[in-house]
Amino acid sequence: MKKKRTAAIVVDTSVARSCGKQGAADLHALACLDALIALREAGLMLAMSPALLAEWERHWSTFARRWFYKMRSSRRVRDVAPGQHGPTRKAAKALLDTDARQAVAKDVLLVEAALATDRRVLSLGEKVRRHFADLAASVADLRSVHWANPTTTGCVAWLAAQAPDDAVWKLGSPR
Repeated sequence: MKKKRTAAIVVDTSVARSCGKQGAADLHALACLDALIALREAGLMLAMSPALLAEWERHWSTFARRWFYKMRSSRRVRDVAPGQHGPTRKAAKALLDTDARQAVAKDVLLVEAALATDRRVLSLGEKVRRHFADLAASVADLRSVHWANPTTTGCVAWLAAQAPDDAVWKLGSPR
């Protein structure tokens, strides 16, 4: 019997920076911590591009650094080298105002890595998620990207269920 391929999730630096140690009191820190633990315990992979890893290394918390190396030593990091996604970049230039364009330019590496793997992103960035969702109306590839926020109800359960295809989390669906 063929073994099912495990989904790879792109985890934004915002999550790696925000997760606190177990016992932390901050709700964002606890949500990010719970999400990373759920990702690991569900047997999911971490999708990591060189640009994202460089960003992580500048900002990760102590817990996230240990978590990453544990994932790496367990061979659960899928290295990706995504190319630039021209349709997303072109649509951002044409359709978004300057502030939104800058936010998208900063986080387009998340979407490009997700498109190169299993189309899953874990990020605290709700504002930039809305910008990508706006672009999804014009860029078909974006409609299949799942964007989950650890602080959103149901995110940890979705990760624990191995991040299945679910319209609730897709950029192309209303939230």
